[in-house]
Amino acid sequence: EKKIGKYLLSGSRDSFIIGELKKKGKVYNVDIQVDKQSDPLNPNRVLIEIKDEAIEKYILDLNSQLGNRFMTLNENKNIFYSIIKPYNLEENFSFCKIVNPDADYILKQFHDAASYRFKKESEANRYNLIKYIVEDYGNKFSKFFIQDLKNKCYYKMKNYSHGLIHFFNLINASFLHYDKEQEILFIPTNYTFPIEIEKALIIKSGLLPKLTAMDSYSNFKNSMIKEMKAYQNISKDDLILLEKTLNQKAKFLIEQHYA
Repeated sequence: EKKIGKYLLSGSRDSFIIGELKKKGKVYNVDIQVDKQSDPLNPNRVLIEIKDEAIEKYILDLNSQLGNRFMTLNENKNIFYSIIKPYNLEENFSFCKIVNPDADYILKQFHDAASYRFKKESEANRYNLIKYIVEDYGNKFSKFFIQDLKNKCYYKMKNYSHGLIHFFNLINASFLHYDKEQEILFIPTNYTFPIEIEKALIIKSGLLPKLTAMDSYSNFKNSMIKEMKAYQNISKDDLILLEKTLNQKAKFLIEQHYA
C-alpha cells in the first residue's frame, strides 16, 4: 500500500495559491484541507495530503507553470523531531536552584494532579508543586517551587510550564490525553508547555491550539473539566517522541458513537 504523506503549506496562502494547488492537485489525487484559525489575524492552515511518491512530481508541475522554485519541499522532513529531540528534562531540572520561598507571600497554593488545579491544601506523599503569590512595589506576581518533603528542600522553577512538567515527571503521572482516530493531543486549558515544545507542536499542527469540549469522549471522567486545549495533526509517532521527552504516558480517549 502506497503511503499518504501530510504536508503543511507555509508562506502565502491566498485564494490564487489555493486555487492553483487544487487545480494541479486533481492530476495527482491530492486532498487539500483549509482550516481557519480561531483568531482571524492568523493565517489559515493548508494541509496537503498526497502519496509520498507523487509529491516531487506535483511540485515540479506547479513550478513549471508558476515559476521556478515557486514551491519547494522543506529539506528538514521532521521539524517537530528536530525541535523536540534536544530537549532534556533531567538536564533542565538540574539547573533548578535549591532556594527557600519568600516568607512574605500573599497566597500559597498546592497543585492537585487529579483535578489539574491549585488548591489550599496538600495531599502529597513527597512532592508538591507550590504557587506563591508575592507583591513587589504594588505589583503581584507568581513564583513556582517544587517541594521535596523527603529531603526537606525546595527547587525554584523557571516558570509555570517548567514546574508542571517536572512535577508530573517526579510523581510519575501524566496530563497528556490523545485521540488516536483524529490525531488530536489534549492538555488542560490552564496548562502550558515550555516554549520549545509549544513551538514544535504549533509548527506540526499548523494551527494554534483551541479549546475543545470533552463531552464526546466516553472514558473522560473528570466532571470538573468541560473542555481542554487541543493540538491537531499530532501523529502517533509525534506523540511517542513527546511522551519520551516528558516521561509521560498519554491517556487514550474513546469517542462515543451514538446509534
